[in-house]
Amino acid sequence: MDEIGEDLDLTETQFDRARQSYGAVGDWLSGSTDPLLVSVIVYLHGSSALGTAVKPIGCREFDVDLICFCAGIASGISPAVLKAAVGNLSTAE
Repeated sequence: MDEIGEDLDLTETQFDRARQSYGAVGDWLSGSTDPLLVSVIVYLHGSSALGTAVKPIGCREFDVDLICFCAGIASGISPAVLKAAVGNLSTAE
């Protein structure tokens, strides 16, 4: 049972790779000159954050849930405006 459980767990390498990837996305977003994005913080959420993520049966990849916290944004900003800011950043490169 222990071996089966270990096979379902994220390895340290997989967890580090995920952390580097979502950290890079957060850095890219917060490196924008758009005032809506400069305070973005991306962090783990859900089973990955709790250390209980398991590999889906028959898959080699894991589902990693993230939060993209946009500090300092007024509550009146619509999700569409924020989505457009991210979309504009991705097409500006």
